[in-house]
Amino acid sequence: MEYYQGRSVKIDIWEAVLEAAEAFRGEKPDFILFFSDGRRFAAISQAMHELFPHTAVVGCSTHASFSHSGICMRGINLLALQGLQVSAGHIDEISRYPLKYKEAVARAARNLAGLELREDNTCCFLVNPAGTGSEELVLDTLAEGLKGLDIPVFGGSASSEERVSGAVSLNGSVYTDSSVFVLLHISKGHIHVAQDNLFYPTNRSFTVTNVDVENRTIYELDGHPVADVLCRCLEVPFSGLEEALKLNPLARIADDHLFITEIESVNPDGSVTTYCRTFNQSGIALLRLGDVHQTIADKLAGIHQAMPVLDFSIMVNCFSRTELFLQRGWMSDFCRLMGDSLGDYVGWSSHGEQRGVYHLNWTMLILSFGGTR
Repeated sequence: MEYYQGRSVKIDIWEAVLEAAEAFRGEKPDFILFFSDGRRFAAISQAMHELFPHTAVVGCSTHASFSHSGICMRGINLLALQGLQVSAGHIDEISRYPLKYKEAVARAARNLAGLELREDNTCCFLVNPAGTGSEELVLDTLAEGLKGLDIPVFGGSASSEERVSGAVSLNGSVYTDSSVFVLLHISKGHIHVAQDNLFYPTNRSFTVTNVDVENRTIYELDGHPVADVLCRCLEVPFSGLEEALKLNPLARIADDHLFITEIESVNPDGSVTTYCRTFNQSGIALLRLGDVHQTIADKLAGIHQAMPVLDFSIMVNCFSRTELFLQRGWMSDFCRLMGDSLGDYVGWSSHGEQRGVYHLNWTMLILSFGGTR
């Protein structure tokens, strides 16, 4: 499998697209993944499709993209792959009833019939539009459509210059209420998914006892009003709770893993609305921020242990992590660390991350491809 990367910060659409694709001019890649700023996203999506009409071209708008060259706040970052099997599709009406489109997922999987699909050589890459609140429904649809296939789901939601908004695209068509997925299979080499959490559990854990799952709103923990419980734990008044929860998010506990859910709002009635669904009688923990630099370094070291030969990676970095790094002056160190460790990679800043059947916040996910030499 061959891979190519490109980047451009040119203002003109066609100049930017041609510069970003210069590294593989004349090639016929099987898959192109690109990220761009939101205001030009539709035009860039159309230009990419016109330039590569026979390639599966997936796009995602973002307020910041990443590569070994560093952070890019306005421009194009892209990755092109050649010599692999690809099957792409989209799931429609995600804010209403995406499950009725599970056949689109199953059909895409049938296009790879005859191949030995395993968790170490195949993945389902997913991009969701931002702001629909439908990520869990999309993941349920993928689980139904991919039933019987033991392959990982990896992806993230879009973002843009405007908070909690952003579109995705497939072959020039732009979607704000549809999710785009692509099955990627490599015949030689391996893939590996890593998850990085900057937060660690405190000694405060609870059982959710009253929740509106669909609207992602928690009313009670351990039978008590959620705001009262969290105010006592954080030793803050109700007026200061929302600010305190910005760096003390909650995490669902499943199979000894933490899946972080960020707080969207503390409501006047004392309930708390999050960006991920929480289920009744599920365990949830209050978190604290750890050592950012050491945590990321340890995670990257773990990737190299799992993948002695690392070719390239795709990274999803939560919007809130990106903002934290920028606010505290950590972004240069983060980009340097990622580039020094991963080498060639491309990634974006997301309003939600998806792994398996879980929708996450405050998380970095890294999908790595490697081979044997």
